Amino acid sequence: MSVRAALLALPLAACAAAGSGSLDEKDSGAAGADGTDGGGADGTDGGGADGTDGGGADGTDGGGGADGTDGAEGTDGADGADGADGTDGGDGGDPDLRPVEGAWDSADATVSDDPCGLGTFQDPTGLIPSAYEIAHDGPTSFTLGPEGGPADVCEMTGSAFACAEGSFTESLGSFGLSGDLVFATVLSGEVDASRESISARTDLTVTCDGRDCYLLEFVLDFPCPLTVDLSLQAR
Repeated sequence: MSVRAALLALPLAACAAAGSGSLDEKDSGAAGADGTDGGGADGTDGGGADGTDGGGADGTDGGGGADGTDGAEGTDGADGADGADGTDGGDGGDPDLRPVEGAWDSADATVSDDPCGLGTFQDPTGLIPSAYEIAHDGPTSFTLGPEGGPADVCEMTGSAFACAEGSFTESLGSFGLSGDLVFATVLSGEVDASRESISARTDLTVTCDGRDCYLLEFVLDFPCPLTVDLSLQAR
């Protein structure tokens, strides 16, 4: 090579040396061993091994490392709706135990007690009306009497009842005597669950009022008790 050619080659070699650095001086964009980012040759950041961002050569930040994102918070379960309050049932009141209103027939009259022997002169069952009428008088009371005749008030305790004292008379004229037999009566009993049947008894006390009563006193010891059992049935 000539001297002139050698002189011309020196500047070119110097430029080439200046433009080419060693491999360990170039930024390959790979993460450093300590996890810091080396700037890529194009200015983009490489992510550090610990997820920290390396700054790009142009000052832009590289994307953040894969930090664990927070899991969505569990939503609270809806509170159970309160059950509807049970409404109070109405008291309904006591059941009506009174016998049904209307006409009733008597049956099965039987003398259960006759210490005076009144049955010797007259059949006591014939003193019992064949038909009665019942009407309601109050929540636990009713009236009862011979059909078409006066009625007495009867008070109930549960299904049992007792009526106020009533009375009726029988003339002694059929015996050819002047006077009347007076019967004080108290009717009591039990009303069936159907309210259409009654098991009853009539307690009678018999006295005599009139001119010829003294004749009866020879055979009857007044006042005479008498009890008649019977049943009543609604029509």
